[in-house]
Amino acid sequence: MKEVKLIKQNGMMKIMVGDELLEPAGYMTYNVDGDQFGAMEEMGNRIVFFGAYATDMGLNSLAGSKAWGPHYYLDYNTFDFTEIDRILEMIAPHGKGPYIIPRVYFCTPSWWERDNPDEVCRVQSGESARESFGSKKWRNDMWSAVKALIDHINDSVWKDLIIGYHVCAGSTEEWGHHGHKHQNDMEDYSKVNQACFHEWLLEKYGSVEAVNCAWSSSYKVLSEIPIPRVVERTHALGGIVRDLKREQHVVDYNAFISDQIAETILWFAEKVKTYTGRKLLVGCFYGYINHHVDAAHGSYSVYKILQSPDIDFLCTTNELGRMYSFYTAVDSIRLHNKLYICEGDTRTSLTTCLGEKLPKAEPDNTYFKIGGWVAPDIDTSIGNLKRTSLLALTGHVGLWWFDMWGGWFDHPEYKKIIRMHQALCAAQTEGPIRAEIAV
Repeated sequence: MKEVKLIKQNGMMKIMVGDELLEPAGYMTYNVDGDQFGAMEEMGNRIVFFGAYATDMGLNSLAGSKAWGPHYYLDYNTFDFTEIDRILEMIAPHGKGPYIIPRVYFCTPSWWERDNPDEVCRVQSGESARESFGSKKWRNDMWSAVKALIDHINDSVWKDLIIGYHVCAGSTEEWGHHGHKHQNDMEDYSKVNQACFHEWLLEKYGSVEAVNCAWSSSYKVLSEIPIPRVVERTHALGGIVRDLKREQHVVDYNAFISDQIAETILWFAEKVKTYTGRKLLVGCFYGYINHHVDAAHGSYSVYKILQSPDIDFLCTTNELGRMYSFYTAVDSIRLHNKLYICEGDTRTSLTTCLGEKLPKAEPDNTYFKIGGWVAPDIDTSIGNLKRTSLLALTGHVGLWWFDMWGGWFDHPEYKKIIRMHQALCAAQTEGPIRAEIAV
């Protein structure tokens, strides 16, 4: 196993694999049967991300999408890596090909949720909403699945191509809760999460008396303290800004959510980092502070992630290629010697309905047929792809081209942009590209 690390060169973070300098640009698709891997490597992409699913559940409860493909965590200590091997062989036949970062998604499998009703997330009505980030049993059981995947890959011909692991849970792999179908479905009202909230309050305040002083409440013991009701969390008494004299309990719960999600990410990151001998990169989705501005999303403990030696790269998506600001604090990430990788989530004229490419994953609704899923024309597509590329280049950050269900970039002009992006990435090694115009 080669040692993989980040280096800062001309103010930008790059990836070193042994003695080889690797530009932080790559490719990701959910449609592994789309025959795209060789074409993307030919365009200069040396990094491929792929989904390794411990769960048989779809990524997004809101959209209702079904699983993209077979999962490998079948039961306690029972794993089937047939699909993992099939995908790896397509990416790098016989162990020859681009470098690879498995995106390991360890949301609860359906069998685990049935077996552990006291460990799952609950909305206010009591309905289950997959994993509770407060469950220690969920953490330990899912770590066994991640560890088994690492062991399997380390015994395979692809071992030396793996340069890191991307740890993922929650909605759309991005560490948010799974509910939010409507305002009455906010999380997490499970008993296991309530216990975690009480522990957090004790750590912050030291005693129930101090909590009462801050909240103007009269609880006798911490275990009496409830999680704020949905209506309290969705409506500030003053309209927008919280009144700390009357709503400190809501402010505290929102802070708890961010701390809990960040600390859960770091729990898994430390496990992966240590188990791989600290030789591989570990990354996560987190820090959507310019996008998911709702504090209930849990994106606001970025400083905890940045201070950790166990996270090397952070990721967020973008806004479909239109002119946008980064969704997170990219300069802060770089100042902490970590890599930010922007997801090039950019629709093109070749974007089709999910059901046309991956009918097995299509939800029983029209979510993926309306709004931002409607394909733009070719000229708009070219403009969006160029903006995605240039923002990443002038922002001095990484980028993966997100070909969601395959074929989105199969046009000569789109391929030209991707090739040019790779060339300009390499040019930045000699000297950073700087924006000539500020708006």
